[in-house]
Amino acid sequence: GYIGYPLALKLAGNQGLVKAIFYDLFGTVLFILTIGLIIAQHYGDQDKKINIIKELLTFPAIIALVLGLAFKPVVIPAIILVPLVWVGKLTIYLIAISVGLNLELSEVKGYYLLFAAVCFLKLIISPLMAFGLSGLFRLDGQASLIAILEASMPPAMLSLVLGLRYKLNVSFLSSAIFIASIISLFTIPLFQLVAAR
Repeated sequence: GYIGYPLALKLAGNQGLVKAIFYDLFGTVLFILTIGLIIAQHYGDQDKKINIIKELLTFPAIIALVLGLAFKPVVIPAIILVPLVWVGKLTIYLIAISVGLNLELSEVKGYYLLFAAVCFLKLIISPLMAFGLSGLFRLDGQASLIAILEASMPPAMLSLVLGLRYKLNVSFLSSAIFIASIISLFTIPLFQLVAAR
Protein backbone atom coordinates (compact mmCIF):
# COMPACT_ATOMS: atom_id res chain seq x y z
CA GLY A 1 0.00 0.00 0.00
CA TYR A 2 2.68 2.55 0.87
CA ILE A 3 3.96 2.59 -2.74
CA GLY A 4 0.96 1.08 -4.54
CA TYR A 5 -1.70 3.53 -3.33
CA PRO A 6 -0.04 6.74 -4.55
CA LEU A 7 0.90 5.05 -7.86
CA ALA A 8 -2.65 3.73 -8.36
CA LEU A 9 -4.03 7.21 -7.66
CA LYS A 10 -1.60 8.79 -10.14
CA LEU A 11 -2.12 6.18 -12.89
CA ALA A 12 -5.86 5.54 -12.58
CA GLY A 13 -7.40 8.24 -10.38
CA ASN A 14 -9.75 7.63 -7.46
CA GLN A 15 -11.32 4.55 -9.09
CA GLY A 16 -7.87 3.00 -9.43
CA LEU A 17 -7.07 3.83 -5.80
CA VAL A 18 -10.28 2.13 -4.62
CA LYS A 19 -9.38 -0.99 -6.64
CA ALA A 20 -5.86 -0.94 -5.18
CA ILE A 21 -7.23 -0.71 -1.63
CA PHE A 22 -9.58 -3.66 -2.21
CA TYR A 23 -6.74 -5.66 -3.79
CA ASP A 24 -4.54 -4.88 -0.80
CA LEU A 25 -7.18 -5.69 1.82
CA PHE A 26 -8.58 -8.86 0.27
CA GLY A 27 -5.31 -10.08 -1.24
CA THR A 28 -2.30 -9.03 0.79
CA VAL A 29 -3.82 -8.32 4.21
CA LEU A 30 -6.07 -11.40 4.31
CA PHE A 31 -3.14 -13.59 3.23
CA ILE A 32 -0.84 -12.12 5.89
CA LEU A 33 -3.50 -12.36 8.61
CA THR A 34 -4.14 -16.03 7.85
CA ILE A 35 -1.12 -17.82 6.34
CA GLY A 36 1.26 -15.19 7.73
CA LEU A 37 -0.06 -15.66 11.26
CA ILE A 38 0.26 -19.44 11.00
CA ILE A 39 3.91 -18.98 9.96
CA ALA A 40 4.46 -16.39 12.72
CA GLN A 41 3.06 -18.77 15.32
CA HIS A 42 5.26 -21.62 14.10
CA TYR A 43 8.53 -19.66 13.86
CA GLY A 44 7.97 -16.80 16.31
CA ASP A 45 8.94 -16.64 19.94
CA GLN A 46 5.34 -16.51 21.15
CA ASP A 47 4.01 -18.53 24.08
CA LYS A 48 0.27 -18.11 23.52
CA LYS A 49 -1.69 -19.49 20.57
CA ILE A 50 -2.64 -16.90 17.94
CA ASN A 51 -6.39 -16.52 17.37
CA ILE A 52 -6.60 -15.82 13.62
CA ILE A 53 -10.33 -14.94 13.69
CA LYS A 54 -9.75 -12.41 16.49
CA GLU A 55 -6.76 -10.93 14.62
CA LEU A 56 -8.85 -10.54 11.45
CA LEU A 57 -11.81 -8.95 13.25
CA THR A 58 -9.64 -6.54 15.24
CA PHE A 59 -7.27 -5.54 12.43
CA PRO A 60 -7.54 -1.73 12.04
CA ALA A 61 -7.83 -1.74 8.22
CA ILE A 62 -10.69 -4.27 8.32
CA ILE A 63 -12.48 -2.24 11.01
CA ALA A 64 -11.95 0.93 8.96
CA LEU A 65 -13.39 -0.75 5.85
CA VAL A 66 -16.51 -1.90 7.76
CA LEU A 67 -16.96 1.58 9.26
CA GLY A 68 -16.43 3.19 5.85
CA LEU A 69 -19.08 0.98 4.26
CA ALA A 70 -21.48 1.59 7.18
CA PHE A 71 -21.07 5.37 7.00
CA LYS A 72 -21.03 5.60 3.20
CA PRO A 73 -24.57 7.08 3.02
CA VAL A 74 -23.69 9.67 5.70
CA VAL A 75 -22.20 13.01 4.64
CA ILE A 76 -19.20 13.52 6.90
CA PRO A 77 -18.41 17.18 7.66
CA ALA A 78 -15.07 18.51 6.40
CA ILE A 79 -14.05 19.36 9.98
CA ILE A 80 -13.93 15.59 10.69
CA LEU A 81 -12.94 14.32 7.24
CA VAL A 82 -9.92 16.59 6.60
CA PRO A 83 -8.02 15.57 9.78
CA LEU A 84 -8.69 11.91 8.95
CA VAL A 85 -7.14 12.42 5.50
CA TRP A 86 -4.07 14.07 7.11
CA VAL A 87 -3.64 11.18 9.55
CA GLY A 88 -3.97 8.73 6.63
CA LYS A 89 -1.18 10.49 4.74
CA LEU A 90 1.09 10.31 7.80
CA THR A 91 0.92 6.51 7.79
CA ILE A 92 3.36 6.18 4.89
CA TYR A 93 5.98 8.25 6.72
CA LEU A 94 5.48 6.41 10.02
CA ILE A 95 6.01 3.09 8.25
CA ALA A 96 9.19 4.42 6.61
CA ILE A 97 10.49 5.53 10.03
CA SER A 98 9.72 2.06 11.44
CA VAL A 99 11.67 0.39 8.62
CA GLY A 100 14.57 2.81 9.14
CA LEU A 101 14.69 2.14 12.89
CA ASN A 102 14.74 -1.63 12.37
CA LEU A 103 17.05 -1.68 9.36
CA GLU A 104 20.39 -3.36 9.97
CA LEU A 105 22.25 -3.72 6.70
CA SER A 106 25.01 -5.61 8.53
CA GLU A 107 22.50 -8.50 8.65
CA VAL A 108 22.39 -8.66 4.83
CA LYS A 109 25.61 -10.70 4.61
CA GLY A 110 24.14 -13.95 5.86
CA TYR A 111 20.97 -13.86 3.76
CA TYR A 112 21.95 -13.32 0.12
CA LEU A 113 20.08 -16.36 -1.17
CA LEU A 114 16.95 -15.59 0.87
CA PHE A 115 16.94 -11.94 -0.30
CA ALA A 116 17.26 -13.12 -3.90
CA ALA A 117 14.36 -15.55 -3.39
CA VAL A 118 12.14 -12.85 -1.81
CA CYS A 119 12.88 -10.37 -4.60
CA PHE A 120 12.41 -12.94 -7.36
CA LEU A 121 9.09 -14.25 -5.99
CA LYS A 122 7.63 -10.87 -5.03
CA LEU A 123 8.97 -8.63 -7.81
CA ILE A 124 9.00 -11.02 -10.80
CA ILE A 125 6.81 -14.10 -10.26
CA SER A 126 3.93 -12.28 -8.51
CA PRO A 127 3.35 -9.66 -11.26
CA LEU A 128 3.76 -12.31 -13.97
CA MET A 129 1.03 -14.36 -12.29
CA ALA A 130 -1.19 -11.25 -12.06
CA PHE A 131 -0.59 -10.59 -15.75
CA GLY A 132 -1.58 -14.15 -16.66
CA LEU A 133 -4.61 -14.24 -14.36
CA SER A 134 -5.90 -10.85 -15.49
CA GLY A 135 -5.86 -12.16 -19.08
CA LEU A 136 -7.47 -15.44 -18.03
CA PHE A 137 -10.29 -13.65 -16.19
CA ARG A 138 -10.53 -10.98 -18.93
CA LEU A 139 -10.16 -8.02 -16.58
CA ASP A 140 -10.72 -4.62 -18.16
CA GLY A 141 -7.75 -2.34 -18.79
CA GLN A 142 -7.86 -0.45 -15.49
CA ALA A 143 -8.53 -3.53 -13.33
CA SER A 144 -5.68 -5.38 -15.05
CA LEU A 145 -3.35 -2.40 -14.61
CA ILE A 146 -4.11 -2.18 -10.88
CA ALA A 147 -3.82 -5.95 -10.34
CA ILE A 148 -0.40 -6.03 -12.02
CA LEU A 149 0.67 -2.84 -10.22
CA GLU A 150 -0.27 -4.17 -6.79
CA ALA A 151 1.25 -7.59 -7.50
CA SER A 152 4.55 -5.94 -8.43
CA MET A 153 4.91 -4.15 -5.08
CA PRO A 154 7.73 -5.04 -2.66
CA PRO A 155 6.91 -7.09 0.48
CA ALA A 156 4.22 -5.57 2.68
CA MET A 157 5.18 -3.48 5.68
CA LEU A 158 2.62 -5.52 7.59
CA SER A 159 5.12 -8.39 7.58
CA LEU A 160 7.45 -6.18 9.64
CA VAL A 161 4.59 -5.42 12.06
CA LEU A 162 3.99 -9.17 12.47
CA GLY A 163 7.72 -9.69 12.91
CA LEU A 164 7.88 -7.14 15.71
CA ARG A 165 4.74 -8.42 17.38
CA TYR A 166 5.57 -12.13 17.25
CA LYS A 167 9.36 -11.83 17.73
CA LEU A 168 10.48 -13.02 14.32
CA ASN A 169 13.78 -12.08 12.64
CA VAL A 170 13.04 -8.35 12.37
CA SER A 171 16.47 -7.43 11.00
CA PHE A 172 15.94 -9.83 8.09
CA LEU A 173 12.39 -8.58 7.46
CA SER A 174 13.33 -4.89 7.49
CA SER A 175 16.38 -5.52 5.27
CA ALA A 176 14.29 -7.59 2.82
CA ILE A 177 11.65 -4.84 2.62
CA PHE A 178 14.33 -2.19 2.10
CA ILE A 179 16.24 -4.13 -0.59
CA ALA A 180 13.07 -5.18 -2.44
CA SER A 181 11.79 -1.58 -2.31
CA ILE A 182 15.00 -0.34 -3.96
CA ILE A 183 14.88 -3.05 -6.66
CA SER A 184 11.15 -2.39 -7.22
CA LEU A 185 12.05 1.11 -8.47
CA PHE A 186 13.22 -0.71 -11.62
CA THR A 187 10.77 -3.62 -11.78
CA ILE A 188 7.51 -1.67 -11.19
CA PRO A 189 7.93 0.57 -14.30
CA LEU A 190 8.85 -2.51 -16.33
CA PHE A 191 5.62 -4.29 -15.39
CA GLN A 192 3.60 -1.12 -15.94
CA LEU A 193 4.85 -1.10 -19.52
CA VAL A 194 3.71 -4.73 -19.84
CA ALA A 195 0.31 -3.87 -18.30
CA ALA A 196 -0.17 -0.91 -20.64
CA ARG A 197 0.02 -3.16 -23.75
